[in-house]
Amino acid sequence: MTNIYLLRHGQASFLSDNYDQLSPLGEQQSEALGKYFAQKNIQPGAVWCGELVRHRQTLDAFVKGFGAALPEAQFDAVFNEHQGTEVYKAYKEELLQAEPELQARLQSHGKHDPEVRKGFLRLFFKSIHAWSQGELVAEGFEQFSQFASRVHKANKLLQEQAQLHQDILVFTSGGTVSMFIGLMLELKPSQVIDLNWQTRNTGITELAYGNKRFFLRGFNQVPHLPDEWISYV
Repeated sequence: MTNIYLLRHGQASFLSDNYDQLSPLGEQQSEALGKYFAQKNIQPGAVWCGELVRHRQTLDAFVKGFGAALPEAQFDAVFNEHQGTEVYKAYKEELLQAEPELQARLQSHGKHDPEVRKGFLRLFFKSIHAWSQGELVAEGFEQFSQFASRVHKANKLLQEQAQLHQDILVFTSGGTVSMFIGLMLELKPSQVIDLNWQTRNTGITELAYGNKRFFLRGFNQVPHLPDEWISYV
């Protein structure tokens, strides 16, 4: 059996001008993840990483915590997050127009107000569900069916890698992890998205590969994080 560890990135910068950056907490989470793997004496034979900035930053902080050399990382866009967020941004102002209370709160309290943050999260969740059902489409951005096809390619890549290595690390995103599980368990699009909302920053999803199939050993585990460091976006 080959062990494959799908590792979600550390906390990113939600509601900032550029989400694709780790927050200070995200850096700490990622370094703690590396320390945990070192303590478990897991010596990966291969390291794969998405091409987003937060993936690379998570890998860098992991290496710092791991404290030893890793195999040279291979970067591939098949491990990138879905583009539902970009579709949400394309429709954000239109969605906001239907939320007068949220608009008023935003104007009076600013975007960092806790209730405003909750309101935008609700809008985000609503838009991603609509995107997964094909109800929101933005020109130039990936549709849900295209995302599923991309993760299927990632699945095939890891099957090939499993013939060569005993332990494999993959630095990726929550939506991508959820789609991996969705393909394994034949989940509906809405179930994949619901699973996505449960993924924690630097959560560990462990797969085993043998007999030409994947087996789920653990999902979204964070034994390396104290409770106050657990986050979801």
